[in-house]
Amino acid sequence: MLIKAASLVTVADADGEEMGQGSMMRYPSELMWFPSAFLEDNISFRAIDATSARVTLTDQGKTATATLFFDSAGRLTNVVARRYAIAGNSRDLHTWSVPSLFTANSKD
Repeated sequence: MLIKAASLVTVADADGEEMGQGSMMRYPSELMWFPSAFLEDNISFRAIDATSARVTLTDQGKTATATLFFDSAGRLTNVVARRYAIAGNSRDLHTWSVPSLFTANSKD
């Protein structure tokens, strides 16, 4: 993962399996911003129950899976996944959550 400010100054430059998984996990969490991306061939879904579904992104032989949660009106309310957190030399899987800004203050 290479991040540069204004394409000039390196902010982060990291690689490895854990970093790749963490970077890839961002895509399913950002699908709410680009709903048409849900229709791509490398995205698959499996219903869990009436208010949640498992979404899997496959890219270059790697996968990232997250659970999507919906309210009673069918609006995406949260994305939850296991994602690597890297602190110093430690790389551990942690539960990661991205609540939807669209529904944080809405009422059913």
